[in-house]
Amino acid sequence: MIPLIDKLDINTINDTITSINNALSSAPQQSTPAPVSSAGSGLLIWDKLINGNAVTAVTTNGEVTLDANTHGGYEFEFIIYNPTGGLIVPRLYYNNDTTNTNYDFTDAAGAVWGNDAILGVTAGVPTGEEHVIRGTIHISPRGYVSAIHERISQHPTHEANNGVHHKNAAVTNLTRIDVVSSVANGIGRKSRFRLWRRK
Repeated sequence: MIPLIDKLDINTINDTITSINNALSSAPQQSTPAPVSSAGSGLLIWDKLINGNAVTAVTTNGEVTLDANTHGGYEFEFIIYNPTGGLIVPRLYYNNDTTNTNYDFTDAAGAVWGNDAILGVTAGVPTGEEHVIRGTIHISPRGYVSAIHERISQHPTHEANNGVHHKNAAVTNLTRIDVVSSVANGIGRKSRFRLWRRK
């Protein structure tokens, strides 16, 4: 048998609800936190998702203002899907300098290296695969821009490697980055590029 429950006076219930609402409305409000994600610890300043047709390159130019001297460097996450019928090699350029020999790259063990703007290793991104490249970009007190990164192949080979990419001449600041595929339209739909400022 279900026990009887004493009925509460409806006026008492309404008065209690009103008191709670008044207390909540008068409580100090928290400011909206800066957008962050698990991939970056700073302020998210660039989030570009390829929703339409595949592209050959993406750039921060005209989309976000970079100032590495003020921002203290950047954290990045590039998710690159290769929709082409062959291998693509992504390259990372600084300040609109697209001369490959002005850059050097190497893997963490020094087993693969070269005088090129390649981001990752020369193995590149095979057809139909999606690779995640994440890391940091900083400018040294002497003006050298470097990216320290890891590359993860999510499908189907599940490879991973670490590496370093840097510009081999000093600059006064970093104000622009471009990611360019070695093959036309090699950056496919749902590829995503995100950048966080360090401060």
